[in-house]
Amino acid sequence: MRIHLAADYLGYDLARQLESWLKANHEVIWHAGDEIDEGDDYPLFAVRVGQSVIQDEDQGLDTFGILVGGTGNGEIIAINKVKGVRAALAVNTELVAAARQEQNANALVVAAGHTNLEQAKTLI
Repeated sequence: MRIHLAADYLGYDLARQLESWLKANHEVIWHAGDEIDEGDDYPLFAVRVGQSVIQDEDQGLDTFGILVGGTGNGEIIAINKVKGVRAALAVNTELVAAARQEQNANALVVAAGHTNLEQAKTLI
């Protein structure tokens, strides 16, 4: 599976840790800065991830998006503005599973301020 991954400055460290973990089994495309920058905010990265997922889906590829931010609230609003994106906020495993199975979610937003690495792995 191809995973499009990005983070703003609040989610950067967690996202980079997730990137290393995900690369063991997936093709991961990083859509954020090469290093942390406190000026990096989520709207740009939400659009990049969302558009990339939709472009891959249009080509018939097995794809998914993951966006990591501070609370996840702004990120979920921004990414769901991209036409065709069905993103879920990673609250708990039951809601994440339901979003994937019942709403065919194609992206997940992880709140770095409320989720540690092991929790994020479980949610993904």
